[in-house]
Amino acid sequence: MPVTNSSNGRSLYSRYACLFSALLLLLIAIGGPSFARSTDLAAAEVAVERIAKEIQSGLTQSTREQRLASLTSTIENNTNVDLLSRLALGRHWRSLDEQQRREYQSLFRTAILGTFAGRLESIAMEISAPIEGQFQVDGSRHAGSNGILVRSRFKPNARASVTVDWLLRDASIVDLIIEGVSLLITQRAEFASVIERSDIDGLIEELQIRIGRLEQ
Repeated sequence: MPVTNSSNGRSLYSRYACLFSALLLLLIAIGGPSFARSTDLAAAEVAVERIAKEIQSGLTQSTREQRLASLTSTIENNTNVDLLSRLALGRHWRSLDEQQRREYQSLFRTAILGTFAGRLESIAMEISAPIEGQFQVDGSRHAGSNGILVRSRFKPNARASVTVDWLLRDASIVDLIIEGVSLLITQRAEFASVIERSDIDGLIEELQIRIGRLEQ
């Protein structure tokens, strides 16, 4: 997709790209009523459009408290955080004992709900262009034996657009691919890097630090 060469255009593009990057951990395991019993392509597209509209609505609330409350509600109502925590940990999940799994998932839930609601709210305050009407689904196709890939586009202005592919499997969104970059793979790499440096205890400490920052 073409991107303007001006600094303002790149800055706006960057902010919107960051906005969709922040959506990965909110949307990775969504399975709403409109998609709960169907693998139909049209139903998958409806599910994606519904979640995007809920997020956009949350970002337009008048006060910060209202925006955070709305975004947090969207996360809680539409995301299987326990599944998300396992996907983000990848192969390292199998090496955890039961106590470590419980502690990790508890910290992960608190960190994700707070971090991403706050991040989305902060990004919204930096964007001067209206968000409503900038998102559209361009189509969908079957991917592999039981997956559906929904292609969408976020276009904040006439010169810049962000392509977002949503990979759904078994009624859940399992990845967001932004401009060809898989955000699930990116998150797994980040966690794996921490674990390789300081084992699972290091990752748990990192999540505790994130939660501490949210409470400041």
